[in-house]
Amino acid sequence: MRKNTIGNSIDIENKTIDILAIGYLYLPLLIFLTGWLKACIGIPVALLCLFGIYLHTKTMTGGKITVKRFELPAVFAVIVLFLILLGHNGLFFQNFDWYKHHAVLFDLMHLKWPVIYDNDSMLTYYLGQYMVPSLIGKITGSAFILRQSVLIWNSLGLVIVYLLLSKFLDVNSAREKALTIAVMLLGAGLPYFGSIAYRAIDSGLTEAIINTPPGNITST
Repeated sequence: MRKNTIGNSIDIENKTIDILAIGYLYLPLLIFLTGWLKACIGIPVALLCLFGIYLHTKTMTGGKITVKRFELPAVFAVIVLFLILLGHNGLFFQNFDWYKHHAVLFDLMHLKWPVIYDNDSMLTYYLGQYMVPSLIGKITGSAFILRQSVLIWNSLGLVIVYLLLSKFLDVNSAREKALTIAVMLLGAGLPYFGSIAYRAIDSGLTEAIINTPPGNITST
């Protein structure tokens, strides 16, 4: 990453974006390998992964994208705000699915890895998204920091997605960038807005309107 000669822009090499994406995906895996499996298995596999990543960096192509100096902080701030509105941090409405996430996160934070319960069953789930925040929560011992770590980790991932889209779609203008971030956020939030519409339909209001004879609907 280097400052553009124009002064208000920054050039980000495609190779840097690719390394960020790979690092984001593999960091949870490396934590899992070294913290969940036996050392005799996890460490050799982790080293093989690192070696494979190193070899892959040798095949990465050149090129770059140009972003405004405050573009990425602004994108990050918008994503954080959007995720908070969707339930991260618990400041706004959280649907029933969050109870499952909280259960997994707090078990990963408080229990010894690998997590094995009293009935000898092991915690087996999509652990990738949980590994980094739960490790931070385990180190700090703070449930508050754990929740904030989920928000920050997910937001960073979406910023990397934004960079990847800017790279592959050759997004340059402000309008194209605004459309890119809008499609990302609306696409991610549609299930939430869909659940709102479903609750409104299932509340009986829609059925009452449909079944009301013409002329019997009065305004107030």
